[in-house]
Formats: sequence, C-alpha cells, structure tokens
Amino acid sequence: MANHFEFYSGLRGYHVYKNSADWKPYEKEKVTLKREKNNKHDKFAVAGRVTMRGRFGWIIVGHIPREVSRYVWYSILEGAKYEVEVFKKEPIASPLLQGGLDIPIKVLVTLYSPENLSILMEKVKDVQYPIAGAYIDNSKEILKELVGDEMDENSDCEIDDGESEIELIDE
Repeated sequence: MANHFEFYSGLRGYHVYKNSADWKPYEKEKVTLKREKNNKHDKFAVAGRVTMRGRFGWIIVGHIPREVSRYVWYSILEGAKYEVEVFKKEPIASPLLQGGLDIPIKVLVTLYSPENLSILMEKVKDVQYPIAGAYIDNSKEILKELVGDEMDENSDCEIDDGESEIELIDE
C-alpha cells in the first residue's frame, strides 16, 4: 500500500538558470526530479528539470535545497515517486545568507515504506522552508540566546530588526 504526503519547498538557483536556460516558470508547471551523481557542490544533489518548447530533452532549472536533498536523494533510490509542480511563478528570495532566488514548488511524495516516509516527513518538517507562509527571521532570538544577559542598551551587540532603510552611497 502506497503512503504519501505533500510539502512545499523552493527550487533553488533560479538566479542561475533563468538566463542559461531562458526558463520562465508558470503555475502548475510539472518539474521532474533527478538524482545527480557527479555534482561538485553537493554529492546528494537533486536537480529539478523541465522540458521546453523548441528544446530537445530536459533542462535543469534548479535544485532541491541542500537541507533536504540527502533525504530526497535516498528516497528516490528507495523507489519514492515525486510529483512536483511550480506553486508560484514569481521567484522568492532564498533564505540562504549568500542570497539567490528560488521558485516555490509543491511536492507530492509517494513511498511504499511507511517508516522511510515518516523519516522523510520529519526531515522536511524540520527544515520549515518558507514557501507557503511568510519567512520568519529568528535572528534576534538566536543572538539573545548566544549573548544572554550581556546584551543591554550599551552593548556592542546590534540586532537588525529588518526595518531599517537602505542607505545609498554615491561614489
């Protein structure tokens, strides 16, 4: 008996692939996942691929985030079936520190092993990828935990609340 669940993620790397592949995603566009065995950046990389009119074969348009790629990679090896579609066509900012753009995707996983499915569900839930809802920046709380009571009005520790304006500098 097949077991399945749905989760939301980002197809990472739109800022890279939008120009090289000339890909313009649309809502409900089908994306195929493929394990990459020779990716020099992530040995458990899972590429998102689409077919485009006028192109022969598949083109890579992004990757499953590294935070969950290992689990997706192994679940594909174990026979998991993934139905992936573009959830929103507009790219969103990647939660990575170095930035980038992600395309929001909806993922339906079907796996025959209930125990493997529960492991995958738990790992995906732990990541809490900010696609379906708003991204919550917990930087303040994390910094307070690290610095503790040492943080006061006269402290050198500054917490950006994300509401400051960007200052432009003329060169």
